Amino acid sequence: QADPGQTPFGRREGEEYDFPSRGYPEGLQEFQQVLTRGLSEEPYSAPVARGQTRREAQVLLSRLNGICEASFKVDASRTFMRKGNVGPIYPAGTRVESTAPARGPIGAAGTGLAV
Repeated sequence: QADPGQTPFGRREGEEYDFPSRGYPEGLQEFQQVLTRGLSEEPYSAPVARGQTRREAQVLLSRLNGICEASFKVDASRTFMRKGNVGPIYPAGTRVESTAPARGPIGAAGTGLAV
């Protein structure tokens, strides 16, 4: 379900969340395996979403309120998000030019900054 004002990571505005954007890159089958395994072994809990922003997690928790017991926990040791289509990484100070439009005019040029 789309979240007004929040675009899922790696998606376009207005697109709905799917299993990969909820941290399950292999889709429904991976989600079902993780959920089944988690709920059949102590401590009988399983993640319904992974790799979410704090806002995404809070919205999801509010939607689950009254349906099941839910909480969120931060696991900084892993990333569950799909890898974006990342091009080459250039050191800070390198002059770069884009030939594909992102959000501006074609052929935008600039200097790479540390990110």
